[in-house]
Amino acid sequence: MLRGTSTIASAMLLARHSTLLEYGEFASAFSFSQLVGMSASLGLDQIIQGKGPSSRHRRATVSAALKLRAVTAFFGAFLFYAIYLYAINPKSSTVQFALSAFVALQFADILSAIAIYSDGARLFVNKKLAITVLFSCFKVGAAVAGANVASYVILLCFEQLLSGVVFSRYARTFWSRPFNLPYCSIIRDGTQMSFAQIVVLAYSRLDGLLILQILGAERAGAFLAVSRITEASSFISQAVLSGTLSSRATLFAKSPADAESLHVVSGRQLVTIYFSLGVLALVFGPTIIDATIGPKYRSYSSVLVVGLFANAFVSLGLLKDQWLLASGKIRQIGKTNLITLFANVVVLLVLVYPFGVLGASYAFLLTQFCSAILSLYIVGEAKLLQMQLRCAVPIMVAKGGIFR
Repeated sequence: MLRGTSTIASAMLLARHSTLLEYGEFASAFSFSQLVGMSASLGLDQIIQGKGPSSRHRRATVSAALKLRAVTAFFGAFLFYAIYLYAINPKSSTVQFALSAFVALQFADILSAIAIYSDGARLFVNKKLAITVLFSCFKVGAAVAGANVASYVILLCFEQLLSGVVFSRYARTFWSRPFNLPYCSIIRDGTQMSFAQIVVLAYSRLDGLLILQILGAERAGAFLAVSRITEASSFISQAVLSGTLSSRATLFAKSPADAESLHVVSGRQLVTIYFSLGVLALVFGPTIIDATIGPKYRSYSSVLVVGLFANAFVSLGLLKDQWLLASGKIRQIGKTNLITLFANVVVLLVLVYPFGVLGASYAFLLTQFCSAILSLYIVGEAKLLQMQLRCAVPIMVAKGGIFR
């Protein structure tokens, strides 16, 4: 949570101190690097975190995952640079080189997973927290001081590099193991585990890349800068839902009826919060933008309004995934995410050309509605669909007796 908060805060400060063109090129490149980095991980970090420390076979699995991740990290860096340079933005820059290094240095994530595997989570959390706090201060400080985007990306690279150095000693015993290891089965299992996350990241990052291609870097920068504010507001739903995740899973096992009531109550609370924020932005949107990312984005206040209303459906989408996960219907999560990705591509192509940046905002709203509501109808989850529809009613309307 701390790392995400500092990243969004520093991104908003970068948007404030950068030109629209500069920020648009950086933000779209960074979004694409996140997508490539997630794809290159192949879910290997999750494979390691799901293994206990005892079994010899499990140690062989960790060793194989480590070697595979070393290869995919550098392949991902090459893939990012080649695709972005030749297919998305042909103008080479220092930022693209630095982001290629950032993709490669995400290899440090698997070293962090091995540290948890070897010494337990408590020791890891202390070290990781120290690194996160240190570089959070650096990133926000650099953005406040008006550092350019290249300096910011270099800081991201140093954060990953320091994590790799600190946790590299845990990987030595696994690296020296023989190379005749179960690589194919690990790739299959890891890909299955990470597929849903990759699809979600794809449809959440596609809008900025498409605006870059259709409308240019300046409008992409404006859209992505305003989107940082809506991303900051999404921490509300993450905090609410992560705080009740374990109790929600336990309650589902003991009393499904009580779990259903908690689901609906949580959903209505979040929808009410985001609808209220949307109304607030409708009145004070330009003022909010002036105070956060700067007056040059003032004309894009409508993007902020639509994004905040869309966050109500983002929170319902998170609730949907938690319910399906507790029900053991992991494949249904993948199906709904695929439907959402397809819907996102269609509505973006339909709305961006005639309506520009505002069309991309409406496409985001419709995509999140599809994720939270419409996809459940398509995959046949009738009961959960009914619950989600009950959630989609703000508390003041529900208490009025219309939807109980």
